[in-house]
Amino acid sequence: MEKRILILGVGNTLLGDEGFGVHAVRYLERHFDWPANVRLVDGGTLGLLLLAELMECDLAIILDVALGGHAPGTFYQLDAADLNPALSIRQSMHQTSLGDTLISCELAGHKPEALIYAMEPFDIQNARACLTRQAEKKLPQFCARVVAELGKAGITAKKKPCLSRAE
Repeated sequence: MEKRILILGVGNTLLGDEGFGVHAVRYLERHFDWPANVRLVDGGTLGLLLLAELMECDLAIILDVALGGHAPGTFYQLDAADLNPALSIRQSMHQTSLGDTLISCELAGHKPEALIYAMEPFDIQNARACLTRQAEKKLPQFCARVVAELGKAGITAKKKPCLSRAE
């Protein structure tokens, strides 16, 4: 049986670069065809509501931003063991982190393997419904890196034919 793979973009698209993971999963969906065992999901800020999605996969590829203390635009590749509070962004104490959601999966009886691809944001403090120009420029490079890394693991995406300028 093939592994069930979930590529999950998370973040708040109303806080600029905080929504980078959501923009990344949308980019991957628009620009690549994926095998039948791979699902791409815009997880936004759903937190624990993503539990059902995570319970249905064997491998979760999570796209997000991370506060790792490096220069904005720095890319990170982590696994679930690398998650810590410094890398999680919460806008209030009412929100759950990615780590909290993965722990909930384990408590519910199924903890998928998790790989996290993230970028140090340029701006997550100002309300804006789009990425900063700097993050937008990094998006294709970030996505190409994710596709390349997944390819090494045998998860092959095929680039779609050239899209029109409008897309």
